[in-house]
Amino acid sequence: ISSSLAGCNPSQVSFIGWDLTDVTGTIGSAELTLTTYFVSSAPVPPATLEFTLFEPSTQDWTEAPEQTSPGSAGATLATTTAALSDGTTPQTVVFGGSANPATAAALGAYFDSLKASGSATVGLRISGGCLLNTVVAFNDRENSGNLPGGADATEPDLIFFTPTAVSLGSISAVGQVQNGAGVALFIAAVLLLGTGTAVYYRRRQNDMP
Repeated sequence: ISSSLAGCNPSQVSFIGWDLTDVTGTIGSAELTLTTYFVSSAPVPPATLEFTLFEPSTQDWTEAPEQTSPGSAGATLATTTAALSDGTTPQTVVFGGSANPATAAALGAYFDSLKASGSATVGLRISGGCLLNTVVAFNDRENSGNLPGGADATEPDLIFFTPTAVSLGSISAVGQVQNGAGVALFIAAVLLLGTGTAVYYRRRQNDMP
């Protein structure tokens, strides 16, 4: 994702979608971890960038070639900050989890409200702390950033927890998507359940004027 102007007016917004059809039980909380493979024009740490997850206008959308958009504005679901250094060293941006219980509960409630319909999408943007032309690129399931350890170690992970967190045993990912071209953000996600299973996802990249 990138900011074309100071003040964090985003030039790109991305969307991450999951199929929750096979999810049962109450989703008590959630944690989403994104791993960078390229950062440029970020403020010098300890200054931070702020990232926002937001609810799209619709859960019904498609990737290329049709590229029907879920809408680039909606209610804020979660915010987080991260001090990121320019360069290609992997760094993480985390929403929710045990360190942020209020955010974790809000994300859990959002996904829980959508599991009956199956499709669940969040939008992602840089919302604060930007400098001129700040760019943050996150690795995806295809390991677009060619990070050590591959996509299994560095793809964005969404973990659901019941009110009592459970540990993951083994996981496996299914489903395929293709990367867009000519945009700064490559982002995808795998849904990891407390039972150690995984369901497929959809990923869209949306250029904004």
